[in-house]
Amino acid sequence: MRLQYYINEGIDKGIFIESLTLIYDKCYPFIKELLQYKFKPNDDLLYSGRDKTADYFKGRVRSDRKPRDINEEIQELFDKEFYKRFKVRFRSNSIFCTGDYEQASSYGSNVYAIFPIGKYKYAWSPVVYDLFTDIVDNPKYDDYINDDISDPMAIDNAIDNKIDDMYNEYLRNYDQDEDDYIEYDDFKDEHIDAIIDEVTDELLDNLKYEVESEVSEIVDTYKDNKLKDAIISHNEIMVNCKEYIGIHEQWFDYLKQYFSVYGNKKPTKEIIEDIRNW
Repeated sequence: MRLQYYINEGIDKGIFIESLTLIYDKCYPFIKELLQYKFKPNDDLLYSGRDKTADYFKGRVRSDRKPRDINEEIQELFDKEFYKRFKVRFRSNSIFCTGDYEQASSYGSNVYAIFPIGKYKYAWSPVVYDLFTDIVDNPKYDDYINDDISDPMAIDNAIDNKIDDMYNEYLRNYDQDEDDYIEYDDFKDEHIDAIIDEVTDELLDNLKYEVESEVSEIVDTYKDNKLKDAIISHNEIMVNCKEYIGIHEQWFDYLKQYFSVYGNKKPTKEIIEDIRNW
């Protein structure tokens, strides 16, 4: 997109001025944080893909958002950890954004710049580009959900280790004078059925501990500050607020032009007149 393109097209700047006035009226705390450092025309905004066509709109954030990609049980695990750390259930009570325009465009037919209204919180991680991608590629989360060990080698190895321990204990206690010595393979055949459930339960307990510990470690990488760094990272940003304004991508160049020239100054009559002459 280029500002000159839209100027040549002669689009109605009145719509942009309406949306600009609205965000400076309703979203000023966020704008102040966004523009606390000098904004440059090529800087990114807080993007979110939407299947909308409006020039701008006001949206509400659901407090019981159902996951689009992540299993609800896993979402609940993360939400508990996010609440412990930030007092917000970010996975179920946020709008998902990014500073990566291309990533945002994959989630909707149009990309919108997002401006939270009033009070807001956000969380992002320098090491998590997309939490769903990190989870979907890890089969242990599916095992956790299904209460199952999908890797047969893991079960076989655990059984062999258990049998080895039991057989070594048998050998330590074996009386050489006895004539009922049991060979290893016979010992395994005799005991394997009795320990399969025990071994599987142990593996599932270990899996539960591993997944829940990993979720806690992932959440520990998240921050609730440094908005500029969050946008520059191009990683997923979860924004918690009640309502927000979304401005269509056709106005991004105008927004960036305004932010780079006027910063957090609210649009006055003189500034609006200047915009009309862009």
